[in-house]
Amino acid sequence: SDLNRNTFRGSELLEVKLRGGLIAQKNFNTQQQETPFGIPFLQSFNTVQFGPQINLTFPKPLFPFTLLNFSPNAQPKTIISSSYNFQQNVKYALTLSNISYGLSYNGKTFTKQYIVPIEVSLTHAYLSNAFSKQLDGSSNSFLKNSFKTHVTTVSRYTFIFNNQTTQANQYKTFTFFKLNAESGGNILSGVYNLIGEKKDSLGGSYHMFNNVPLAQFLRSDMDFRAYRTVKKLGRFVFRAYGGMGYAFSWVLPYEKSFFAGGPNSIRAWTARTLGQGSFNQERFNQANPTKQSPI
Repeated sequence: SDLNRNTFRGSELLEVKLRGGLIAQKNFNTQQQETPFGIPFLQSFNTVQFGPQINLTFPKPLFPFTLLNFSPNAQPKTIISSSYNFQQNVKYALTLSNISYGLSYNGKTFTKQYIVPIEVSLTHAYLSNAFSKQLDGSSNSFLKNSFKTHVTTVSRYTFIFNNQTTQANQYKTFTFFKLNAESGGNILSGVYNLIGEKKDSLGGSYHMFNNVPLAQFLRSDMDFRAYRTVKKLGRFVFRAYGGMGYAFSWVLPYEKSFFAGGPNSIRAWTARTLGQGSFNQERFNQANPTKQSPI
């Protein structure tokens, strides 16, 4: 990342970040895996992810935040952020373009709040032929609709409590709590409804930008962490995370959905299929003729 702490001679902070990652894992399938873009270099890796992010922070509230009243210690900052992210594995590729305009300020002791009235994202999905056929033949409508190209307009509020006073004192006992609530596409959907626009009869959504569907949802998540020192020999950390979402159009967008299962979570189910309703008894019996069903 790179920083410029006085971009326009007014103590503005310009931050440029570049993130990326590559995962290479031996493929035991005798057939050549097809990547959605078919780039020879990327075919050597199972997962590719990279993208830049630019943040511009003004040390004061800008319109419409100038209409709000802040305490002397609030230190309000207006943040304009833009990012692009590319993700690809052997089944699909996603490009996510994002721009947002928001405000951060200090609340009461140990608290901080973020208000983002507008954030616009465009997610474009590219599916490999094999994965596209797999989705077409699947009865999982949730998974099918998760990989739609879509536009998301979000208004978001975030509350953070963190009573960690200094990182230098590594034996300090402290608590962290974060609450996030967001509304996606509902304001714009209300505008479309007022002007008489019609929803897609199949997906139940409005369309923008050359017939790209608009995601409409409500979503909230919570992250709680408690750090407790054990006789200065170590630290015990308790964490609880949870969230819920409700989709008004088809399903929650892929990047906004919650999931569990897979090799890094609960191994009894593949990713995004957690629950007894996804268990295939016949397939288990064929693959494990001498074993009992786990259910």
